[in-house]
Amino acid sequence: DRNDRNDNHRQSFNQRSSQRKVIETDNDGFAVVKSGKGRPAGPAGPGGPGMMRQSSSSTSINTPARRSSTEPRQVLSPKGMASLRPNSSSSTAILAPNKGGSNGASDAGGSGGGSGGGSSLAPFSREKLERRITNIRSEFMQDPDNVKELLLSMDDLAGTPKAGFTLVQKNADRIMDCKDNERKAINEMIVLLYQKNKLSKSDVGDGIAEIVEFVESFVLDSPRAFEYIADTISSIMNAGAVDVAWLIEQAEKTKIDGAEAAERIVKETIIAYSTKYGKSTAQDVFNKSADKLAVLLGDDKWTSVASAVLS
Repeated sequence: DRNDRNDNHRQSFNQRSSQRKVIETDNDGFAVVKSGKGRPAGPAGPGGPGMMRQSSSSTSINTPARRSSTEPRQVLSPKGMASLRPNSSSSTAILAPNKGGSNGASDAGGSGGGSGGGSSLAPFSREKLERRITNIRSEFMQDPDNVKELLLSMDDLAGTPKAGFTLVQKNADRIMDCKDNERKAINEMIVLLYQKNKLSKSDVGDGIAEIVEFVESFVLDSPRAFEYIADTISSIMNAGAVDVAWLIEQAEKTKIDGAEAAERIVKETIIAYSTKYGKSTAQDVFNKSADKLAVLLGDDKWTSVASAVLS
């Protein structure tokens, strides 16, 4: 029996060893890493001569195609983007060179927070936008020091309405179901994009608001949901993207199902803020709004919370 098990292990190992990782580029410009037995594609293959091609049953993982930090960046004009779409009569993309000194979206509205007016970039479909957002997060986690790449990736979204809001919203959903290191990276990424004027206050506040309102619905599957969202709120609050008035407004919405959620959101946010930025800083921030917090929670509840986490 033991020999049979060893044979099975060896056979399984040999099968895994015979599989190759194959890198292709899909129609959206992502590097697609596939595993399985590959064979050389002919001249008309999806990756061109010498690339490996997989059957449609292969499992693929989309990862962003990285570019050198010194590589000149070119942006597809609307005509060039159209030439890459199916059934296009043109076979060659037309590239529009960057204008010197332009950072893509340094206005107060953020990169994707506004209507996209004035941008020469074609808007992404919802599906493509969400894939790009996932890849921006993955790429930032792999190399958080490469701020230039992060900002360039956000510039790619400049032609898509509400892209900044959607990026925050999708990442807010993600913080409820990820590991601590990814959650930390998400918070850092959102704060950095806000500080670099790639996200507006409305992008951040509105993008986080929904998950705050419905935080109780996550508790069954994620018992620490209040801690997770409080950690994010404390980060964006310290950056100036939201304030205590915003927190009170969002906490008020949770009271439709009872007062407990509002109390927990406020309490956990103060704890997170105090832990990261110091109790004296937290006292300065929250005691200024003590009267409004007392209205939100009730005098007795606010006194109890303040005594527990601010004293």
